[in-house]
Amino acid sequence: MKNAVLGFLKELLDLAKCQREALRNERVEDALDLQEKRRAVADQIQKVDISSLKGGLFDNSGEKVSDTAENISCNIRELLTEILSVDKEITAAIRGEMDSTIGKLSAVNKLKKGFCQGRASRQAGRKLNVSA
Repeated sequence: MKNAVLGFLKELLDLAKCQREALRNERVEDALDLQEKRRAVADQIQKVDISSLKGGLFDNSGEKVSDTAENISCNIRELLTEILSVDKEITAAIRGEMDSTIGKLSAVNKLKKGFCQGRASRQAGRKLNVSA
């Protein structure tokens, strides 16, 4: 159980990498499914009862507690740093897609307005100006 947190963090990292890859391959549904799995793992981390671990989180039964605590703390820090780095890539990919979609919708909206204004102009006897 003492390595439960590390195991969960490693699982989170693996899921984050898979999610990043899914987004790179435009498999949005897979990425969303992976996000749900990540949320479940994060919930499991929240449920780890550190007080129930023999000797506490850093118990390593035989090794010096301070060395073990330092190693585990270092491992946790490294995993969290890598998870956050992958999450930044995921966020950037999603933001890029959102910006692209917004740009496309804006262009469609301009066309729609142009067509609507053109119809109103024709009804009023004006010529349609289609300069781009």
